[in-house]
Amino acid sequence: AKHPIVMIPGFVTSGLELWAGRDCFKKHFRQRLWGSVSMARTFLADRECWREHLSLDPKTGMDPPNIRLRSAQGFEAADNFVATYWVWSKLIENLADVGYDGSMMTMMAYDWRLGYELMETRDGYFTKLKHCIEAHFESSGEKVVIASHSMGGTVVYYFLNWVVTDKKYGGGGGGKDWIEKYVHAFINISGTLLGVPKAVPALLSGELKDIAAMLPQLGDLLEQYFGRRLRKQLWNTWGSLFGMLPKGGDAIWGIGADIVVSNTTDTTKYDQGFNHTDFTIPPSREWSTAQTLEHIFQNGGGYGPFLSSPNIFSHDSAKGWSEKPSSKDKRKHWHDPVATPLPRAPSLKIYCIYGVGLPTERAYHYKVDCDKAADSIYDDAQNVKYGVLFSDGDASVPLISLGYMCQKWAEPKSSHNPSGIQVVTREKKHTGEVLLSDPGRGGPLSGEHVDILGNVGVIEDFVRIATG
Repeated sequence: AKHPIVMIPGFVTSGLELWAGRDCFKKHFRQRLWGSVSMARTFLADRECWREHLSLDPKTGMDPPNIRLRSAQGFEAADNFVATYWVWSKLIENLADVGYDGSMMTMMAYDWRLGYELMETRDGYFTKLKHCIEAHFESSGEKVVIASHSMGGTVVYYFLNWVVTDKKYGGGGGGKDWIEKYVHAFINISGTLLGVPKAVPALLSGELKDIAAMLPQLGDLLEQYFGRRLRKQLWNTWGSLFGMLPKGGDAIWGIGADIVVSNTTDTTKYDQGFNHTDFTIPPSREWSTAQTLEHIFQNGGGYGPFLSSPNIFSHDSAKGWSEKPSSKDKRKHWHDPVATPLPRAPSLKIYCIYGVGLPTERAYHYKVDCDKAADSIYDDAQNVKYGVLFSDGDASVPLISLGYMCQKWAEPKSSHNPSGIQVVTREKKHTGEVLLSDPGRGGPLSGEHVDILGNVGVIEDFVRIATG
């Protein structure tokens, strides 16, 4: 063991515990309403009460009246999801084999429902993260490795911009040299740096593959007892989903260079009754990234202009460059690497590690008429299946989000990386293997979004970075 490690988990993988609730759930004090076996039990006992407790206040983006859910703490917060579905546990175990323990590693779990600015406002999360890194540095004498997974990469990017900004402008007041002094490396595993297209159907129509992918039986349970309309109402209160909408606009997402088109021409329509939306959308119209985001932000998931989340994020990347660094409005762009360049830290190293070779959601066909079953589009030539256009990626995040910014940062004299931070990219080609000892997972060479945390090559890279 050499460099202390601070781990930042991703979306939905940390447990959420009940600290204050309404009468229907008071008996579940300090139990996990998310991320444990008891989650299914509480959900089935009273799904409406469960939804109320998992929702945030749409107008404030924080706790509803008389309800407090908080992230579980420690390694147990994100080592496993629902007991047997490992997330960080294999990595933690391998780090223990080279001398790491609780004195050299910290899991900084957070309430992944919150918009990033509100993580600090409500929980002081970034202040605690700053102090945690400083404490590890003081106790070990070594700079710290920050390791993130999935949405955690965006959280870290926000933090790096927050920590160097003066407090009077909404930052952490660490000063421009804070990262250079305290941080050795940023290991960004499966990072959502440019957002994810699947945040769009989550907010439009309550469809989100992440949760169902964790455990197939959980997806079936949600479909049967917690329909899309209810899910859409819930998810539109989560500011984090607005922060994960695609960044960079049509200049990045509209080109489609990452979309593979085959030579076949088989186009079929399958009758599907479940792919619909509650919104009024003009028929036969192709929506650009900018138009889609404008629609989501203006509609506010049915809450209109009262919804808080659109007010704490900006996806106007061009405007991010024009904002003065001393402007408090700059905070709306800290999550967006297209709008906000890397802070000054010439000796920092950034490692982008992600999987490729798996079909990943990229764009969507929606039917307007909600009263009738939709004909779902299926087109092999365009890589469209059941109304979803697929591109390369890790089955959860498309390659364009996983790797594009890492390549831009690595370019000589990049305006996005003004201090010339060294950037290393490691693409892991997915090679799936079913093991009887680990059923339902992709094996030791998997490039899948979560399974990559158990990829032997990733673990080896991680250990070398931390101990080197």
